[in-house]
Amino acid sequence: MAMNFFEPVRDRSRGPSLVDQVVTALQAAIQTQLLRPGMAIPSVRQFAHDHGLSTFTVAAAYNRLVAQGWLGARPGSAYRVMPGRRVARIASTSSDWHPPKIGASWLLADVFADHSIPIKSGCGWLPSEWLNEAGLQQSLRQLARVPAVQIAGYGHPYGYAPLREHMVHVLGERGINLELGQVLLTQGASQGLDIVTRTLFRAGDAVAV
Repeated sequence: MAMNFFEPVRDRSRGPSLVDQVVTALQAAIQTQLLRPGMAIPSVRQFAHDHGLSTFTVAAAYNRLVAQGWLGARPGSAYRVMPGRRVARIASTSSDWHPPKIGASWLLADVFADHSIPIKSGCGWLPSEWLNEAGLQQSLRQLARVPAVQIAGYGHPYGYAPLREHMVHVLGERGINLELGQVLLTQGASQGLDIVTRTLFRAGDAVAV
């Protein structure tokens, strides 16, 4: 759904910031019923693409509208127009608004709201056809036979010993000789990178990515 009612003014000397322009345009569209309660609006990336804007600009505008109650955003759903908007709210200005903090919460909100990309880099989701459903069911049945005390315990800080032993064996076949005490299992790549970063680097170090 293209936002044909919006045309950004890029000359900053002639108008407000691009974030303010997006906010004002969407508020006006909601107030005039061009966008009705419950309607989904384009994803952050789609709106940015349609109007030649930065995704950060559009995300900041959407987050401001969510904070003011004009839009709603839920995980797994697009941004939608909230019901019960009052005309008086159109008078809201940027004086009582603060830029969103770009962090994990912002990223997750953006990922959940944008359905235009089937596989999102860095999100850890796999297509359903890649999942080994039979293998998962077999693993769950095997897990059900494990004593409850063993499941409820924290286990070894380095991770599940049989899996670590298997990794030592597999890596040894590839010419990487390790002792069992040198293998540490993590909850994922993000935790592993975090541990490496905290171990090897200090504030002010230069890192090439």
